[in-house]
Amino acid sequence: MKKQVLVILISIFFISCQKENISIQGKFKGIENNAEITLIDISSKEKIASSAATNGYFELNGYLKDSVPSLYWLQIKTKESTKILNLMLQPNENISIDNIGNDYPKNLKISGSKHSSEFYEYYKLMEPLDNERELATAKFSKIEDKTPQIDSIYWGKNGLITLIDKKYEEQTKSFIAKNYDTYFGLSTLSRYYKNFSKDELKLMYSNLSKELKNSRYGQLVKIYSTNSGLVIGNKYVDFEAINENDEKIKFSDCIGSHFTLLNFSTYHCVPSMKSFEEISALSKKYNSKLKIVNYYVDADINGFESFLKSDNENWNFLRNIEGRFSSVYALYNITSTPTIFLFDKKGILIKKLIGFDAKTKLEIEKKISY
Repeated sequence: MKKQVLVILISIFFISCQKENISIQGKFKGIENNAEITLIDISSKEKIASSAATNGYFELNGYLKDSVPSLYWLQIKTKESTKILNLMLQPNENISIDNIGNDYPKNLKISGSKHSSEFYEYYKLMEPLDNERELATAKFSKIEDKTPQIDSIYWGKNGLITLIDKKYEEQTKSFIAKNYDTYFGLSTLSRYYKNFSKDELKLMYSNLSKELKNSRYGQLVKIYSTNSGLVIGNKYVDFEAINENDEKIKFSDCIGSHFTLLNFSTYHCVPSMKSFEEISALSKKYNSKLKIVNYYVDADINGFESFLKSDNENWNFLRNIEGRFSSVYALYNITSTPTIFLFDKKGILIKKLIGFDAKTKLEIEKKISY
């Protein structure tokens, strides 16, 4: 009985600690009544709050678990379309958004959000290139007979879209260089770190405030400034993660008298999901020689649980509650999914593969079949 009372008290305390700590009001034109407005955590895909528009107005009140400024989607769903507004929010903000409708987000006005204004400075800078790329890709998609020559015109070394992407990277790098000492600038740096040398990353990290250094973004930049990821011949980097039973285990526990395939993937990536069938075939064929460790790179528990529904009982499924902001993601220098690391019986990297196609299975099989 005492234990039951204690559980109830703890539950009440937990619920009371999760009082609403974010408020968003919006006034906009051109969107019908009852349009569904939803605030979504980009990292976990969790719905924070939702409401319906009435006479061009909506109000959301929810709870942000993350204590540091983080990226969120404000999804505006009507019968005809779905629009996404990106926001960088932190707890205890009271935000007003004005003029998001037919002209969204051209004349967007945001007040009360300290860090979202940083994002929209970047957006306005990149908007011309975004529009240019959208027109180019639309034009390319309408071409029915896509010959290698046509592909080269758009996607070749000096192709139209390739050059736009190059300008995008150059402007992003320039923006980061001027704004890396802000939360949004630093979060952008943690994603575009490959555009900077290690010396540049070290210098920028050293110039950060203590608060930013200790933030999740600062810690990622610190790792990227000293770490290049694994290369063939390196020993695995050990890490701790949560398995399908919510137990903390170390990757070193998965290394043994067999080959180990470490697959960084996500439920939200089509190539990742397609790779499961081929990796499963390898697992069954080389059951005594090969151990599969599937590391889920995102923070959303629903996606991870969808992985567990696959018919792969002998696999090890791991995750980290910080998702792509975890040190594991940075230490292994993951830039896309799926990324596969194949280790020998001593834990030495013998193959690294990015993406998955028909040749990938053969390349892995060559290494483990002898």
